Amino acid sequence: MLQKIRSFSITMWIFIGMIIGITAGFIIGEPAGNVSFIGTIWIRMMKISLAPIVLVMIAKSIGEQQNGKKIGFVAVGILIYYTFTTFLASIIGIIVASLTKVGVGFSGLDTNSEANFEATEMSIESFGLSLMPDNLLKPLVETTMLQVLVIGVIMGAAILALPDNKVRNSILNGLNCLQSLLNGMLKISMCFAPIGVACSMAALIGVHGGDILGSIAGFIGTMTLGLILQFVCVYAMVVLIFAKENPFTFLVRMLPSMMIALTTSSSLLVVPSNLAVCRKYKIDEEISNFTIPLGAVFNLDGAAVFFPCVILFAAQASGIEFSLGTLLYMAIMGTVIASSGGGIVGGSLVKCMVLCELFSVPSSIITLITSVYIILDALITVCNASGDVAGTLMIGRIVQRRKLNVKQ
Repeated sequence: MLQKIRSFSITMWIFIGMIIGITAGFIIGEPAGNVSFIGTIWIRMMKISLAPIVLVMIAKSIGEQQNGKKIGFVAVGILIYYTFTTFLASIIGIIVASLTKVGVGFSGLDTNSEANFEATEMSIESFGLSLMPDNLLKPLVETTMLQVLVIGVIMGAAILALPDNKVRNSILNGLNCLQSLLNGMLKISMCFAPIGVACSMAALIGVHGGDILGSIAGFIGTMTLGLILQFVCVYAMVVLIFAKENPFTFLVRMLPSMMIALTTSSSLLVVPSNLAVCRKYKIDEEISNFTIPLGAVFNLDGAAVFFPCVILFAAQASGIEFSLGTLLYMAIMGTVIASSGGGIVGGSLVKCMVLCELFSVPSSIITLITSVYIILDALITVCNASGDVAGTLMIGRIVQRRKLNVKQ
């Protein structure tokens, strides 16, 4: 019996921790909120190595390329995939929110209140400036992942351009050693995952109780439907048609990543698990080490479903009707803003504030959504993680078939 317990996978221990946490939250009640700091400590422990490991993986995956055409094909292909699936996610969010009329009849929204949140100005100039940091270390310290990604690409290109193979190999060997160290730190952090998850869930249930969904249960149901449709209609089809793999097998192999996504609500924290899924599919690590970290920052399909659901909820509750052209504009803006960087907990909520201001709906909706955002963010992250692996699997299989055709 003891031997069987010891053989449990980390996923099983995380699941056990979640069940224990939920049970303890119901039994203990509000005092369980006092242990939330333990979950916070675990999350911070995980975050220590995340920005550096993304930087190293991106730089190394580009610098190791022996064939510049290959990385160019992978980069263009995965960016097209990420952009297109994010746009489809926005469309799905608009459709489900429009059909379910999720906000009609809701009277808990203060439609007369002024905006309570400061909107961030979105322009080509501000977005361009946000891409480039003014020093090397600041993005790592502040976990500004889009800037970390840009630095990683520049470093990788610089390594690739070095004329001296000996120097290039020395740098790559150093990056390999650094990645091993950072992976070791992540493994140590994951050992504490069941404890962190148990404490976080106990605090959540203890403070909010079984009525956490409250009056916006319909909204959560609508958004969940949108995310399921994104998985079934987009990811499963990509896996089946382009990767020629079984979607049900894909779902089973994604379960560990989904569990981590549900309990951490961070696309970055799912990166190691997603890479493990890619290894099960025998995807070239030069590809997955580039596309998975890129997806954690750039591919935020779950957020693209979330944005129109929130905007239309507020609009319907306020009696505002949008034209078809405005809905199309909403899908485009949702795609742009969702792709403007992510991977950190709660990032979608901040971007949603920008869209509320853009479409002139009451920003008081954000206050309402915040009360259950921990649930929403977990569901969003599950969708994001699934999309990253589906895209990587598609690109990986296409590259493998191209290689086979060349040999033949």
